[in-house]
Amino acid sequence: MIFTRPRGKRDYILIRERELATDAQTIFELDDLRERDRVRIMDSFKVSLASEGDTAGSIGGGGTRIYLSLKSGLKGWRNALYPDGTAVPFVTESGSKQPSDETLALLDAEAKNELAGEIMSQAFPDEDDKEK
Repeated sequence: MIFTRPRGKRDYILIRERELATDAQTIFELDDLRERDRVRIMDSFKVSLASEGDTAGSIGGGGTRIYLSLKSGLKGWRNALYPDGTAVPFVTESGSKQPSDETLALLDAEAKNELAGEIMSQAFPDEDDKEK
């Protein structure tokens, strides 16, 4: 299939939290990327070709990909708590719906990577798309 189906706004729970009790799971609110954001993300990849004597090239720009994906696709969270039980605020940039850099800095690297992958997954056909 050459078309992907927009998934729209959706809730997402990190893989590592899915076995927790429901009231202990953080719910991330995600949305599809706009095409201009997806293009910016794809342009952030840096590809190096293999040089003489090397067996493989490399792909860089992963940090930029993750950052841009989260800025564009992460819309909020619910039930996000610090260890003392206080709520973790989701703060957006002034005049914007995008999370502030300080908000993104609250997430660990593993969570950022997983969330960015889920946000970017809309760009690829899922099983329902492939069956059409």
